Amino acid sequence: MLSLFLGLLSSVVVTPAANAAGKGSLYFPGNAAVQHNFYSLAAPGDGQFTYEGWFKIDPTWTGEFFLFTTRESEWDARGFSLRVAKKANGKGAFFSNGSKAFLAASATGYLETNLWYHFAVTRESDGYFRYYANGVLYGTSSSNTITVSLSMGHIMFGLWLKGWMSNFRTTIGSALYTASGTMPQQNDAQLSRGANQTLFMNNFDNMKAVSASPAQIDLVNATHDPWGNNSITQTATTSNINPFPKIAPTLAWSDLNKILGDTSFDLTSPASTPSTPGTYSYSSSNLAVVSLSGVTATVGQVGSTLISAIFTPSDLDSFDSATATMTIRVGKALPVINWGSISKTFGDSDFTLSPTSNVPGVFTFTSDTSTVISLSGMDSATANILGAGVSTLRATFTPTDLSSYLVTSATVAATVVKASQGSLSVTSSPISRSGGSPYSSELTSLSTSGGSGAGVVTYSVSDITAGITCNLAERGGVYTISALNSGQCLITSSKA
Repeated sequence: MLSLFLGLLSSVVVTPAANAAGKGSLYFPGNAAVQHNFYSLAAPGDGQFTYEGWFKIDPTWTGEFFLFTTRESEWDARGFSLRVAKKANGKGAFFSNGSKAFLAASATGYLETNLWYHFAVTRESDGYFRYYANGVLYGTSSSNTITVSLSMGHIMFGLWLKGWMSNFRTTIGSALYTASGTMPQQNDAQLSRGANQTLFMNNFDNMKAVSASPAQIDLVNATHDPWGNNSITQTATTSNINPFPKIAPTLAWSDLNKILGDTSFDLTSPASTPSTPGTYSYSSSNLAVVSLSGVTATVGQVGSTLISAIFTPSDLDSFDSATATMTIRVGKALPVINWGSISKTFGDSDFTLSPTSNVPGVFTFTSDTSTVISLSGMDSATANILGAGVSTLRATFTPTDLSSYLVTSATVAATVVKASQGSLSVTSSPISRSGGSPYSSELTSLSTSGGSGAGVVTYSVSDITAGITCNLAERGGVYTISALNSGQCLITSSKA
């Protein structure tokens, strides 16, 4: 199969066109025609073919017109042409070889103006010619035995048309439409089937206006037809109007949550469907909350701001710009409290609790074991040591700027260890006694001096002389020491 695409006002290229889409059209003012510069275009011969394109009628036009003719004249028996009437709702068509009709399609109603119509003429494998309008079959030739071999010359477009034409193409060797169905849309796969010409209408080298002169001339200066009767007096012009509406990308973007004090960050572009190259620009509705420098966002204060992303596609002929928004919410920051553990000894003097914060504010304190440490003074910041043990101290911090920072707290374990006792001395009377077995001595006086605090004093006895086996007993404040043998006993006093 040989396929030939004739994008109006486009040049022939040797590489296939991918994702082809119409980007413009020719406007015919009613008495103009445009001719392709190449003569040796592939002809359908007696095989399958598809000729198709798009047209739209100017609201002021009422007559018939030729969408295309494959020779220099619509009556040239070597070629063929497609004539359409405004009546019959644009579906009335006459496909002919010179004056011989291959196919005549008719319908009731009138062609709507300012509405794009897709047309297609095919010869299919069964030999029948068929005419489709907007994907609907409206005419079939009465015979499938027409054996004429159709040829091609300087293909001509838009004779007596007042309106627009776009994306004309021929496909030689294949009938792309064999039944009523969906007409091709922008980026449709059929638009790039076997493509060896571009459909982008941005090059005018191979499209020339028809002139009475044998030479092809540019669009601006054409004022004659090729038959010298000066009936062509107008010039076709280029237009950005095309039958394919622009695609509006859909942008997806998610909200963000930040905290006051977070470092600057780069915005992630929204996801575009369909994906197409382009650029983004960003703006913030509240620069005090989040300011922007290009894609870099900087958190300023607590609050929320609407971030807008405007997408400008690189291909503005096929895609519309799009906008997405997301909300960035900046929450209050948690102050940082530094407070080390506390170790004290019973008997130490009172001390002041002194945690620090990274922002201004006020501390208040509590102690969970007041028998170890009690608190007093302004904000309960003075710690009084009452006993040995462990108490958990809690510092609650209220920041000065409550609009930007949260109230928070921190705890530490305060450990109070017991104090060491001072030296003790013990005296007894009498110091020694002898006689009897077992040996015993009644101590009329046993006292201790020194030490710390008012703790209870207790006494114990131990042997100094080996084998003496000392024993100490108390009754009514009178102590009796006894031993099995003679020797020395050691009396030890202890104070709690």
